Amino acid sequence: MSDSPPDLSSPSQATVKPENRRHGKEMLLKRGGMKERSIFKRFRKLRKDTCNTCDSYKIQVNDPGRGVEAKNAAEAKLSMYDCLRIANESFYTKLYSNSWVWYKAALHEAEDPDIRHYIIAHMDAVEYEHDSEWTNNEWTNDEYRFLKKIKDDKNQSQQDPIYFKLCRGEQFLSSKERSQLHCYISHCGNAFLALRPIKIEEINSDPEMYLIYDAITNAEIHTAKQQAYKQLSRSTLQNGRYPEETRVSQTAWIRNDSHPALLTVMKRIQAITGLYAHENEEDIFGDSYGAEPLQVLSYGIGGHYLPHMDTYFKHKSKKHWGFSLKGSGDRLATWMFYLSDVVKGGRTAFPSAGVAIMPVKGAAVFWFNMYRNGHANPRTLHGGCPVLLGHKWVANKWIFENVNVLRRPCGLHPDM
Repeated sequence: MSDSPPDLSSPSQATVKPENRRHGKEMLLKRGGMKERSIFKRFRKLRKDTCNTCDSYKIQVNDPGRGVEAKNAAEAKLSMYDCLRIANESFYTKLYSNSWVWYKAALHEAEDPDIRHYIIAHMDAVEYEHDSEWTNNEWTNDEYRFLKKIKDDKNQSQQDPIYFKLCRGEQFLSSKERSQLHCYISHCGNAFLALRPIKIEEINSDPEMYLIYDAITNAEIHTAKQQAYKQLSRSTLQNGRYPEETRVSQTAWIRNDSHPALLTVMKRIQAITGLYAHENEEDIFGDSYGAEPLQVLSYGIGGHYLPHMDTYFKHKSKKHWGFSLKGSGDRLATWMFYLSDVVKGGRTAFPSAGVAIMPVKGAAVFWFNMYRNGHANPRTLHGGCPVLLGHKWVANKWIFENVNVLRRPCGLHPDM
């Protein structure tokens, strides 16, 4: 980590008079490294990723390895100036409780009187903004506020959302719930799997979720990566926009017919799920497709995807249901291959369902995004936890609903 100050050419520039507290935000933007400069633009994204990773794994200020297993502790240490950079970025993105904690950490390490004055003045700015939003209940990021005003308790701890806990490997299913889940070996009633039955672990019942082991071979993984390398580019959201901090990864789309091995992989998905999963599969009307091409994703250190729904429109109000993907309907189910192991981090976490899956190379996790009645299941909200150590590769296959209407018909209960 760097030992140089954040946008401070001399200690005197760090001084912010206490009487400017009411205008603390403006002073912070100007003096705390928030003014747009070339260096700041270059490192803003890195600092945002650092904030998210530190929050997810409760990484302590002076030891990036603390909060995870000691055997994987990192050698790098955060300097006082690194703490200031993270605090400044947290303030800029209105993560006020996060900003307060990192300013306190920087203050603890600071010895120069002018630098200490700088930090204290900016902590005043954070307190003013935090408590103002607390009073008016105008929260942009609710989980990044304290449960009390800062002026009432300057030593309170940050909130710890269930998503962060799942990312760290904490368990939330009760013993009774876990006892109703099973592991088994099956050929899924398909001759394609007769000589190679599949090992299946039930992960959750609502939503229906399964972990399938040895779902893809090392040779097929190599092929998928080689096909993806030619096309990898920065990941976007469903609307095609580049996310600032929602999603940090690289994406490539590859079709089943781009390589014979990928066609075999697609047939295996169909055999296990019992659903049409080929992008060229059409319904009886010829205007519906079975699935999207395989999406290959690469996550480096700090790479993540904040909690989201895989459905395109059915989790939204009905006025947004007009987008129908040329008659294919919405994403009925998600199939996600794990193309690599991850040393630390990188879980797929479902905060509403209370479960998280650690990547296992060669395995695949499968779940239904929708109930049988065609409505989106809100418990499928999920995210890709930040990669702490290692590199994460996954491949997604999204299966559409309309072409599979007879393969997964409506149930007898209208609400399910």
